[in-house]
Amino acid sequence: MTFRANVRSLGLGLMFFGLVGLLDDHLNADGPPSPTKANQSDDVSNDALHRAREGSKIVQQLGEFRETGGRIAFYPEGSTKSLVLLENLALERVSRDLEQGTRKWNVSGAITEYRGANYLLIERAVLKQRSAVDAAEPRS
Repeated sequence: MTFRANVRSLGLGLMFFGLVGLLDDHLNADGPPSPTKANQSDDVSNDALHRAREGSKIVQQLGEFRETGGRIAFYPEGSTKSLVLLENLALERVSRDLEQGTRKWNVSGAITEYRGANYLLIERAVLKQRSAVDAAEPRS
């Protein structure tokens, strides 16, 4: 066989196994269907359009961290959506500071996607210094 024929055979084999894998995932999916599959009427705009693509970046986004359902989530300032955080050393550092109350952070990281939901892998989190006015206000 020629090199070109080998490459073509390899490509066809990879496509076949990829399709088999997708079909297997679809047939063995546990739990309820994802929101984008369940709302295929006029409601498609909700989660599908707000979900970020795998590999998207967040760069110096101001927001805060909160514990939610046993995990820590990032709430970007001015957004109603939150991102559950993936565990890494940066999150460990942030979690130690959560006991100090709600504080603003400047966050950069990579978005991942799993089963129709986005997650954030923190690459950098810098605690924003409180101004004198902020420090004088009582915390709620």
